[in-house]
Amino acid sequence: MQPTRFGCSSLWRFAMICFLGAFATPVGALTATPNVEPTTTPTSCSGCTRLGYLSVSPPTLDPPMPAVGDLVTFTFSVSFALPGGFDCGGGGSCTFEDDGLLLDGDEPPTRSGDAVVVRRHVARAGVTVVQLRVTAMTEDQCYSPDPQFGCRTYFRFVPIEATSSPFDLQLAEANATTPTDAPTNTPTPTATITPSSTPTQTSCGVDTPLVDPVTSPTDQLQQTITGQARLTGRRSLGICGEGGCAGCVFGPPACTGSTFSVPVPLAPNQVNHLTVCAGDPCGPPVCTSLDRTGLPLVIVQVQQVTPAHTPTAATPTGTPTATITPPPTLTPTPTPLAVCAGDCDGTRTVNVATLTLLVNIALGNVDPSACAHGIPTGTGVDVSFIVRAVNNALAGCPANRHSLQ
Repeated sequence: MQPTRFGCSSLWRFAMICFLGAFATPVGALTATPNVEPTTTPTSCSGCTRLGYLSVSPPTLDPPMPAVGDLVTFTFSVSFALPGGFDCGGGGSCTFEDDGLLLDGDEPPTRSGDAVVVRRHVARAGVTVVQLRVTAMTEDQCYSPDPQFGCRTYFRFVPIEATSSPFDLQLAEANATTPTDAPTNTPTPTATITPSSTPTQTSCGVDTPLVDPVTSPTDQLQQTITGQARLTGRRSLGICGEGGCAGCVFGPPACTGSTFSVPVPLAPNQVNHLTVCAGDPCGPPVCTSLDRTGLPLVIVQVQQVTPAHTPTAATPTGTPTATITPPPTLTPTPTPLAVCAGDCDGTRTVNVATLTLLVNIALGNVDPSACAHGIPTGTGVDVSFIVRAVNNALAGCPANRHSLQ
């Protein structure tokens, strides 16, 4: 009697190959030796050896810096050697994963040569992690003891799976532009790093931070700046302005893997210009001086001042004083009050609300007529005018002067 054969010619294995090989043309297939006779070569005559392999590389992106509204094409390279090849819709599967759920689309992944292509629309800005999971079938060559013939060799089909390494993907807001009507004569920030309004991605994966809009003006001496940035690994974040610098390295509570919340000191009674930078040990920092809507990170600080108490001079006692008859009182001719910079409602006071109105007028968001009493005819609202209004908020409007105060 001839021993039972478990090579490529066995009816069971032939049927399985026909079934699994029908969905794709074999690519890089490994061919097992047919009609393998019983052998005692393996030392233990037990266990199995995997005859195929499968691996997936991180994706390339088109466009490389996607923003909200873009159609992004992810291309994952796949290396394999499988008896029946692989495909995304037959005996195998290809699953695309978007951890942050920031992408839209349900088009299934498709195989293109030695790659898998996925297309998705960017729905929201932020940071997400994408991966591709691929499954297929391969063969194991196995050994088992046989009482009559020693060690017997047989083959079996088994599933195989590969997943690409996690890929951090930064998604920007759509059409972030720099306003053309921003205030002029802006003082130079004290930070030594150079800001950039264009998102830049380096080989180390550092992206331009997405900063939330700031509150201005304010009477506080610090403000918490929030936003999104890729802060995994050894990446860090720094924020500098006239009041000093603050920052964080990846880790709670100030920074997480994709968000930051950093209290920043403000210089009192002046305009503070902030610059936010993301850093990486293997490359230069990437900075911005604009918020996620394209407006400058400028905060006008108006420190609250409590009027000092004016002591009343004590009346001397014990010394007689002569009685002086005052001269007749003359009625003065009323003198027109000077225009007080920032006194929008004509009450001879300047407060945080009117300073906020002036900032919006300088940015072009509000018409100057909204502050008719506080802006002289022919005068433009710029940084120097806002600083003059800040001084009036601190010291009060002058009482009787003909010139602009």
